[in-house]
Amino acid sequence: MGNVRLLAALLAAVLAVAACGPPPSGVVVGREYDAPTVKSKKVCTTSGAGAAKRSTCTNKPMYEPAEWELTLRVGQDLIEVDVSQAAHEACAEGETYPACAEGS
Repeated sequence: MGNVRLLAALLAAVLAVAACGPPPSGVVVGREYDAPTVKSKKVCTTSGAGAAKRSTCTNKPMYEPAEWELTLRVGQDLIEVDVSQAAHEACAEGETYPACAEGS
């Protein structure tokens, strides 16, 4: 079991280091924007015990912020990259990311 834990820890470390690397580079072939939304989520609380046990439910608004994404062609692959609003606005289809976003 110790080897499994060691392997899991090693994999987590490798993924953490990979996530900190430079952004992928590729030609912008698509752009997507998801507007911010507010969704309602049912939240329930329980109080009391036995016959006096009561549940109270309310709808709580859950805010999801806007998201900007670019689709890049990297060799033969297509990858999606989350970017800032400024980078999304600066990079048109056909341009190379991240160069198109520099200074934005």
